[in-house]
Amino acid sequence: MSDILFIQENGLAEFLGIEALAAFVKEKGYSTDLILLSHTKDYIEYIRKSNPRIIAFSVLTGNHANYYRISSILKSEFPDKIILMGGPHVTYYPESLEVTDVDIYCLGDGEYPLLELLQRLDEGREYYDIPGMWVKKNGRIFRNNPTMTVKDINELPVPDRSIYYDKYPFMRDLSTKRFVASRGCPFPCTYCFNHVRLDMYGKHIPATRMKSADSVLEEILEVKEKYPMKGVHFSDESFGLDYGFLKEFCKKYKQKVNIPFSFLMRFDLINKEKIELLKSAGCTGIEIGLESGCERIRKDILRKPVSNEKIKESARILKKNKIKIYTSNIIGIPTESFDEMLETLTLNREIGVDYTDCNIFVPFPKLWLTSKSEEVGHLTDDYDEKKIILGEALPKTKSYSDNVILNFKHLFFFFVKIPVPMSMVKKLIRLPHNKLYKLLESLEMYKSIRFFRIKFLSGVKFFKNTYFSAKGVIFGLKEG
Repeated sequence: MSDILFIQENGLAEFLGIEALAAFVKEKGYSTDLILLSHTKDYIEYIRKSNPRIIAFSVLTGNHANYYRISSILKSEFPDKIILMGGPHVTYYPESLEVTDVDIYCLGDGEYPLLELLQRLDEGREYYDIPGMWVKKNGRIFRNNPTMTVKDINELPVPDRSIYYDKYPFMRDLSTKRFVASRGCPFPCTYCFNHVRLDMYGKHIPATRMKSADSVLEEILEVKEKYPMKGVHFSDESFGLDYGFLKEFCKKYKQKVNIPFSFLMRFDLINKEKIELLKSAGCTGIEIGLESGCERIRKDILRKPVSNEKIKESARILKKNKIKIYTSNIIGIPTESFDEMLETLTLNREIGVDYTDCNIFVPFPKLWLTSKSEEVGHLTDDYDEKKIILGEALPKTKSYSDNVILNFKHLFFFFVKIPVPMSMVKKLIRLPHNKLYKLLESLEMYKSIRFFRIKFLSGVKFFKNTYFSAKGVIFGLKEG
């Protein structure tokens, strides 16, 4: 019997939040377990045999509908079990608890609320008033603000990767491992949930919390000692905010770890000193949100006021230091014109990006950019906020039915890497949507292998067990 069983759809990613929670409650004497539904033949029977006290899910907005369906099945099969959900989706949309078959939502940091819940269960005490948890009990919902936050994340134990790796070798053997050196992000970009989090919980959850360089290195060295690792990637929303941290980290990383690494950073945080420092420590690539090639869009619509000249200057610094550039881009933005959309391609070409992806803006409820879409008539007529929050409908703008925008998305990477004349670009994206364009977009997969320095055999093993072995989980869960 485990105290907590975490359930995840598939192994496309190990959830760092689950690993952090598992380590924290284990340190306090509680047991944890995890299953991937894609690799569990009969999850009902597994739960019946393992008999956990709490069944938990970490839920991202976008895959929440499947988790709601799973929780309904489980509540029917195990009415006395506590079904708990945490993660970004329930933090931003806690009101959905009213109409789901979930008992508890954990908002924001989960470490201390989860520990408090376990301790109260041990003592046979009520748990409806735990800070940070919304609890449904006897038809009533108790809404408790997330005041039990982690003030100093250095006090937390090293995340427990064994919860994945002991059971799923294809995740353990992936040659590049992910880490985070911080929690949160101080920037209010309108297409991201950070501004929502700051508005809803800013009094209780600091905008950004940094680990010390020693804490980060301790975790990396522990993973390096236990598991195969040839590359490191930091998934912080914006790495390098603290220059003092960077200086100490880079010096010690080179001495103690000395493995190639990559991370996410903003163009306006890049300067010569930082990049030379990072390069000397072993940095090989940086993911950067370019988003739009149009200054008006970035400044007035996305709240990311970085000039094209600053972007070009930053790219020159990266190129000079032989650091690969991987940009993320958004099209289908409200008020964006056709020519402004093409500016995104032009700027990517001008700065000579090595890898890139392009996405159509997704109008999830509560985002400022979604409100802007509604204001200018960019949402579809059947857009229903409540259905989207519950996963009953997909959030789409009118861009998703625009043949030109769809084609541009599929061909974007191809256009960046091959200098097709802009006149030909305009002609190609106006052709009917077709399978060839989707096939060309699939070539993007190689960017993950190249940029993240994934070794061939571990990469093949990973993709075989994820993209090609979902067993119906991605496309619709079957009971039992």
